[in-house]
Amino acid sequence: MIWIFALIGLTFPFLPVYFSSIGLSDSKIAILLAIPPLVMLVTGQLVGYLTDIHMNQKSVLALLCLFGAGVYAFFPFVRGFPGLMVLMTLHSIALRPCISLANSLVLATSDGERRFGLLRSLGSVSFVVASTLVGVIADGDAGNGLAWMFPMGVAVNLVAAATAMTLRDVPMGHGKRVAGNESVSFWAVQREILSEPIVRVFLAFTLVSQLGHGAGVMFQSRLITAPDMIGGGNVDVAIAMNIGAVAEIVVFLFFNRILARVRLMPLFLIAVLAQVVRWGAIWAVPELWVVHATNVLHIFTFGLMHICTVVLINRETAPHLRASGQALLSIVYMTLGGTLSQVVAAAFFTVGDVHQFYGLAALLAIPSLPLWWRMKTLYERKHKVSGFWIRR
Repeated sequence: MIWIFALIGLTFPFLPVYFSSIGLSDSKIAILLAIPPLVMLVTGQLVGYLTDIHMNQKSVLALLCLFGAGVYAFFPFVRGFPGLMVLMTLHSIALRPCISLANSLVLATSDGERRFGLLRSLGSVSFVVASTLVGVIADGDAGNGLAWMFPMGVAVNLVAAATAMTLRDVPMGHGKRVAGNESVSFWAVQREILSEPIVRVFLAFTLVSQLGHGAGVMFQSRLITAPDMIGGGNVDVAIAMNIGAVAEIVVFLFFNRILARVRLMPLFLIAVLAQVVRWGAIWAVPELWVVHATNVLHIFTFGLMHICTVVLINRETAPHLRASGQALLSIVYMTLGGTLSQVVAAAFFTVGDVHQFYGLAALLAIPSLPLWWRMKTLYERKHKVSGFWIRR
């Protein structure tokens, strides 16, 4: 998990800046950031199914990291838009399933929920270190662009693959043996997961909540570095991203204590309302200090939302299908939600600029509130909980 988030920190904050530096327009950048997650709609759940029913989870994780190393090796040599579309698609196939597989491996242990917060916080630390390193080197060596970050990605992928093979694994075919059916199909697995009404509403809620958030985070680097907007540097991008990453560490470290006192449903509500405040403030006052200040809210808009979603899907999915449950969450929350967010951004950029988009991003969080209310009702009814905020 640590190496996976280091890999994200190396490239995620700087991809829009890199694509802009090689001459791509904002609309093409948005398309590039939207297409790879679209492929994940198929590959992510397929990987979850294979590891639940047929294959060894840690071996699949290692193979994906090796594949990712190969993809990263080609990035510095491809500058055309069609070629970059292919590479971003392959990049998504390699990276996105790794996150859900790592979550599943941790949560499959007897004390998984307790350990998850600590390990996820270490992942955030690795993100901070990696993105800071790239930002500092980029500003000190501005004449050479950012293509050098991809060989670094190759090295991290190789280390992640070696580390994956040392992990304790969930037994191969775990779902098949528990289900007692040697021919359980891909679609049967999906039907079993989605048979729970709360899971269906929960996934719809996570999808809608991402409509403004995904592009809002991604295009901060463009907002910060564009000369006609804030006009900052790559170090400013790294600082902005790292403020959010450091803030979310607090949630990951203390999540067990928080959850011991506060129920899941109000935590989801806090995350949504924080989105409205975060993006609305940037739209109202597009200054670097506002971006830095509001990135503290990443503790809620991503940190709190992310760990709550992982815990809820783990609780509401049958034990023998939890890799598939985590993969489905990743597809809907990160992939489909992120894709739609980039599509919305790409469409908006035909009539407005990056700064104006943040006003729209704030408004896009509001439609998730009715879904949150329905999810809360179903959860309280199923688990017979009393009291909204505090555990009793």
